[in-house]
Amino acid sequence: MDQAVTFITRLKAAGVTTIINFADGLAMTPALTKAATAQDYFPEWVVTGSGYQDQDIVARASDQEQLTHSFGLIWFSPYVVSAATTSPFQWYWGKDKGTMSGGATGLLLPLYTGFHLAGPTLTAKTFERALVSYPASGGAFSNQITTLENSWTAFGTAAPRGSALGWWSADTVGPTQSLSGQGSGPGKYLYLQGGKRYVGGKFTKAEPKFFDESASTAQLDAVPASEQPPVYPCSNCPSSGGGPTPSTNAAT
Repeated sequence: MDQAVTFITRLKAAGVTTIINFADGLAMTPALTKAATAQDYFPEWVVTGSGYQDQDIVARASDQEQLTHSFGLIWFSPYVVSAATTSPFQWYWGKDKGTMSGGATGLLLPLYTGFHLAGPTLTAKTFERALVSYPASGGAFSNQITTLENSWTAFGTAAPRGSALGWWSADTVGPTQSLSGQGSGPGKYLYLQGGKRYVGGKFTKAEPKFFDESASTAQLDAVPASEQPPVYPCSNCPSSGGGPTPSTNAAT
């Protein structure tokens, strides 16, 4: 992009040494980083999480020489090895049977929560009141690593967003975060403190050990025991030896 080249030229001429990057990770960040390398300009790049720039598979599209100096806020939680083969949804059909979508679950969570807590009279106001009164949970609010923050505020205001601290390692090979083991390749964000998450005003005051592999984590072997979803009993379900069995007939 011509704009990227012009922008980098101006930053270099001004002697800027650190870029706080709010560009998207899919198009503009690759263009900016490639323009910087072409001009022999190697500043620090502070990751903000804007436009998926903090997802491994997206960051691999940027110039790897530039990302060697990239660190900051990583919204995506670390990849979990066991999650690629073991579904957390084990209620009706039984363990590891059926389908799941973490993305769909995340999108539907406020809908289900608002409907349930709105009470017998569902209106826009009772739905909003239900979400606003729901206590902040998940991620940094619950001292969890593999979940994200859930906190709803009055419509039109911004809810708190949590992040982990991390840095880019071009040499580390593995699957990208959040894609169930897909997208394996060179280049990953390494997490500090095992992926511990923070919200604004709660970040550690200790000096972060960016670019220190001995103090960093690329992925987790399993979801921590304290973050495992509860197992609910299901009376007369296939998972407990009763109920119907899945059909083997093709849909007509």
